[in-house]
Amino acid sequence: MNPDVVAAITRLRADNVLAGPQATLLNRVARRHLVSVRLEIRILLYAGVLLLTSGVGVLVVEHQQEIGPLAIAGALGLAAAACLVWVARQAPPFSWRAVESPNVAFDYILLLGLLLIVAFSAGLAATLVGLGLVVVMASGVTQRIGPAGRAATIVSAVSAAAIVAVGVVVTTQALPQL
Repeated sequence: MNPDVVAAITRLRADNVLAGPQATLLNRVARRHLVSVRLEIRILLYAGVLLLTSGVGVLVVEHQQEIGPLAIAGALGLAAAACLVWVARQAPPFSWRAVESPNVAFDYILLLGLLLIVAFSAGLAATLVGLGLVVVMASGVTQRIGPAGRAATIVSAVSAAAIVAVGVVVTTQALPQL
């Protein structure tokens, strides 16, 4: 403990240069008492998750051809699933009120899992847009060939009916759980 620093803090507080909480914190530091660094640690963890996600993104972009799209999609999906399964197992029961995180890593692993899902979803969206453009461009070719016939119409109707049926089944199974 440095008595000159403690006296200076007391004098600055008396002169209203330092606010009460600031003076208290600086007094604790000057007297070498314990000081909470929770906020700083949480900021560093948050920055670490963002840097890790960005670094993985840059690595994947740089080595995209060597890794391959299937391996990239699989790794993103597996990592996101692992994060979210861990969070689901650690999460406290649902409550309408604010709930404390079970541990420090909980929020950051949830953030990492959600960022991975966003990355995976962006890739999926880009793929679907690309496929849509291919279909639109290919429509000119199919018009030149001639009508696709009755089989294409039946396949389209059956696939649409199957999607609607799956949606109805999933919805009816989910309704009792609400």
